[in-house]
Amino acid sequence: KITDEAGQQAKTGKSAEETVASLNRETAGAHTAAQKQDVQAMVRTVEAERVIKEAAFKMVTQLVTDAVYRSDTGAQKIIVEKCVPGGSCTKTEVNLESHTLLHGTDGKLYVFNHGIQNSEAQALENAAQQHPDQAQTGIYTVINPHTGNAVAEVVYAGLDKLREVTGLFGMSNAATANIDLRNLVEQQNREAASNGGQLLQIDEANHSRGTLTSSIATQGQVNAGQSGVPLGTVIFYGGAANARRMADRVEAATGGAGQVQQSTHINDAVGTLIGGNAPTGGLPSSFGAAHTTYGPNVPTDRSDLVWGPDIQSPSVPVRPQP
Repeated sequence: KITDEAGQQAKTGKSAEETVASLNRETAGAHTAAQKQDVQAMVRTVEAERVIKEAAFKMVTQLVTDAVYRSDTGAQKIIVEKCVPGGSCTKTEVNLESHTLLHGTDGKLYVFNHGIQNSEAQALENAAQQHPDQAQTGIYTVINPHTGNAVAEVVYAGLDKLREVTGLFGMSNAATANIDLRNLVEQQNREAASNGGQLLQIDEANHSRGTLTSSIATQGQVNAGQSGVPLGTVIFYGGAANARRMADRVEAATGGAGQVQQSTHINDAVGTLIGGNAPTGGLPSSFGAAHTTYGPNVPTDRSDLVWGPDIQSPSVPVRPQP
């Protein structure tokens, strides 16, 4: 409070009221300037965070895209594993240009397409689990390379699901490897038919994303006008592909000679929700247990808990659309 108004007037040329008002304006101006600086700092911080997030998103997206591309277009790889009863197993990478096909005395040749998140070792292990004791004859496992991380694996599977449903966007080199192997068998059959040799037939077991690989390959052969593809029985275990759609494709590709079966646990969301396949059995189980307990060679202590006592992933035939 200013008490000497006359002195204040003499010193500043302003009355007491004018001096107080001036001081109030200066204080308010300083406060407003400080507020503007705070807001500007906040804006700069928010903008910096946005730029960082955008850059991080682009970087992650690029990493995932690159990983999917590498797996999708990677070199074709087929490994055949043959086991001696009670003994060791041999694993050989197949060169289709010089390979002598391994098959049983009944002319059957066994092929497996694996799911996501499988290393080569895990893929071979699942092949032995899901083919009924055919390791002695030899099982051909088509390797779909692991992308390197779980996010990219899911994105890659999503791309294959889109391909399976639409028939568009090309196919992976793993699908092409299936076609090349089938074509080799078909070629050998043509030669056998001309000289009285044994005709061969492919029996496939496919798990999870591997069902997409097989279905896309089969549609590719239908699109190419092939109708003598040597597929016998194709079984889907927890299939991400739709078994009825596959039955239609196998019908067309084999001229009606092939057949499709499917096995889907009641708690396997991949088979039911993604594949659209009807459950064929099972006890209430976690998704992880349901999705990894397919095939006739699963240890009984595991299958009993997931499917029921002495039950191992029952399958049902799937007919093509009339």
